Amino acid sequence: MSLIVTVAAAAAFSTTAMGATAAGGPTITNATLVKFCVRLDGSLDKDRGSVRVINVFPTDLSWKNGQAPNACSDKEQELDWTGGTGATGATGPTGATGVTGAPGATGATGPVGATGPTGNTGATGAQGGQGDTGATGSQGGQGDTGATGSQGGQGDTGATGSQGGQGDTGATGSQGGQGDTGVTGSQGGQGDTGAQGIQGIQGVQGPQGDTGATGSQGGQGDTGATGSQGGQGDTGATGSQGGQGDTGATGSQGGQGDTGATGSQGGQGDTGVQGIQGIQGPQGDTGATGSQGGQGDTGATGLTGATGPQGPQGPIGESGPQGETGVAGSNGSNGATGATGPEGPAGATGVTGLTGATGPAGTNGTNGTNGTNGTNGLDGATGATGATGATGPTGPDFIAGGSGATADYSSTRYVGLTTNSSTESVEQILVPASVTFQTFWCRQSSSATTTFTVRINGVSTSTTCQSTSGTATNHVSGTYALTAGDLLTVQVSSSSSSSRTVYWGLGPVLPAMAPGTFSGNSNGTTVFPGSSNTNTCPSGTCLYGNVQAAANMSGTSTNNMFTFTGTATVSNLTFTTSASTANSSLVVTVMKDAGGGGSPAATALTCTILVGTTSCSNNVNTVAFDVGDDINISTRRPGSSVGTITGSWTLAHN
Repeated sequence: MSLIVTVAAAAAFSTTAMGATAAGGPTITNATLVKFCVRLDGSLDKDRGSVRVINVFPTDLSWKNGQAPNACSDKEQELDWTGGTGATGATGPTGATGVTGAPGATGATGPVGATGPTGNTGATGAQGGQGDTGATGSQGGQGDTGATGSQGGQGDTGATGSQGGQGDTGATGSQGGQGDTGVTGSQGGQGDTGAQGIQGIQGVQGPQGDTGATGSQGGQGDTGATGSQGGQGDTGATGSQGGQGDTGATGSQGGQGDTGATGSQGGQGDTGVQGIQGIQGPQGDTGATGSQGGQGDTGATGLTGATGPQGPQGPIGESGPQGETGVAGSNGSNGATGATGPEGPAGATGVTGLTGATGPAGTNGTNGTNGTNGTNGLDGATGATGATGATGPTGPDFIAGGSGATADYSSTRYVGLTTNSSTESVEQILVPASVTFQTFWCRQSSSATTTFTVRINGVSTSTTCQSTSGTATNHVSGTYALTAGDLLTVQVSSSSSSSRTVYWGLGPVLPAMAPGTFSGNSNGTTVFPGSSNTNTCPSGTCLYGNVQAAANMSGTSTNNMFTFTGTATVSNLTFTTSASTANSSLVVTVMKDAGGGGSPAATALTCTILVGTTSCSNNVNTVAFDVGDDINISTRRPGSSVGTITGSWTLAHN
């Protein structure tokens, strides 16, 4: 079988890498190594054995945007074709070309029959109206190499030689085992399609095209070799990625939807509900009023108003009549005149006569007119404002609850603050104040698909929260408007009948991370791992760096993590190495650990530094990160060992 694959690869190389000039670039004439990925599974008549080119050395193909295809997946095997042509087998005799029958209607291709025994080598038959086939056939069902024989019941095809004798016509028969179809020609009369020409090397695979939003991780299922991933580029030849393989191929894992997980307050463990602080209670009591500031200084006394004019003097009242004069005392008799003696003491004062009666009072004069009021004095300066009293505590801006005891949610149950029941009215919570929440959180204690729905007054809201993991918290954005007096519950249903504990919460809008740039480097250590790896990280040997720091590269996928404290979209990956190498390319990928649960996964934000170059970038894809998500950057080499080559990188976030 290896000889057949090698021959097919050689044919592919000669028609693709060495053939006519392709529309996307000049003809490559110096190739010494071509690397293919050969699919090992899928349908026997179409997918299995399909081939895609991933690298040409020393001059690689002109990949779109400089991005080479992904390395072989776990559903493919790498085949390295090196230059040098083996000896050409002897050309078998060319049989006479039979008359070309009229092309019959193309019937559905039946399953490839079991390879029949090799017929006796006879003269080359008329080849059954092979028409303009010439092509080698679709390679499928070529059976054991040997003398090619009838290739699965084609009859006596003659000695085609040992495969090398495909000659100019290929003589490979009409896709092995289709029986003596005669006029059907090669592969059911498909005419010039030439048996699909070994699937056209599956196109140059295109630079993966614009992967778009890449869906919500699609359950990640079996990646199915990513549906060969090829064909999505401009050439699109057979682009088996059109349907992205039989398994849907995880949609390139995409932005992983809004799983976010954990978000703010995530990881609160089983307590989660934080004491059920209740609905955002009314505004806390107003803090005590601060003491009143001291009385302001009394304003200066206003100027005294001008004194009004004095009223006229009232008329003087009439004087009362003079009182009668008292009776004069009698004179004493004159004494004899003697010598003048010393002056004697003064005699006692005579009794004062009685006071005469008071005359009647005169009438009061009229009052004078009041003087005009003086102007008001200027206001005094306002006293200093007293100190503001302490602000009262802020009420909570969330409400949370949990089931308390474990329960089976395969049949719908209702959860309140601390208990759960199959009867909704038992769990309804009375809302004491009007409030609107914008983020709905959910979590469970064991893995299953479990759906949470907010119900207000017994009516479900439109935005639900779904949890699939037993270790991560999920959340969704929506509008949950509650009015004072409403009754609130959360309805829970699960795909599993095993008992579990569930938790829920309603909160405000998550904060957004300020726009900026991440910038990091390998701190002088090599970015090329010690072992080659064709798997997507974290599978196989990879190295991991910090997106925004100078840090030594680590071989542990959970090291060098940065944790988001706000929501952000990461884009514009640029990675530069200190030197180029001819030994191996370097695949660089942004890794995301949703909710910081310790399980990082590759994102669509990736680029490849090709052999002989020193940088790569991806300005097309973006990855959404949520509060609590972790990020780092991975590198892997699919080729030979490389010495110490350091690296640096930048990423944008908004």
